[in-house]
Amino acid sequence: MERLRRIFFAMYPSEKRQPKNEFGRALRRTILICVIFHAIYFTISLAFIGFLPMIADLFLGCYAYSVYLTLQKTYIFFYQILLGIAIAEGLWTLFPYNTTWSLLAYITNIVFYMIALFFVYMHNRRYRASVLVERKQHLLSKRDLESVMRGTAGNMLTHQMSQEILAQAANGPSVKPSININVRI
Repeated sequence: MERLRRIFFAMYPSEKRQPKNEFGRALRRTILICVIFHAIYFTISLAFIGFLPMIADLFLGCYAYSVYLTLQKTYIFFYQILLGIAIAEGLWTLFPYNTTWSLLAYITNIVFYMIALFFVYMHNRRYRASVLVERKQHLLSKRDLESVMRGTAGNMLTHQMSQEILAQAANGPSVKPSININVRI
């Protein structure tokens, strides 16, 4: 029983974790919007679609609220996997709905999952890239610096910034790079 209690309070802490920058706040807002839409689609599923999509939206809404509180990488990654599974399952079982309203509601639910997956992925990618940039330079390994140079660290860093990070690694901690992150949607 104690183990279940620890798991519950790890997923739903009493205080939400504070994001490190504006990209974390944008990620948190995106996940809050997902929680609200999961609640809306829970009621729509209850009225029009059926029991299984209703339970799926209830579970995804509860899990998204946990992600909203914790902002942990593994929780966000698992939430993206759950959204992908919900999209695949929704497309697989799309055509048993015979009435127009239930089919329309089910299609909008699947479209919401796709949009949510896209925006959660993009905001999470930006947040993780910005956290990588904001770390102290001595914590970055050579492999991280090479990934910044190649642009694989979120593909959000400008060439000038990657050059400044490499210069700082060569010169020591006396040079502070400016943070310029390209935001593309």
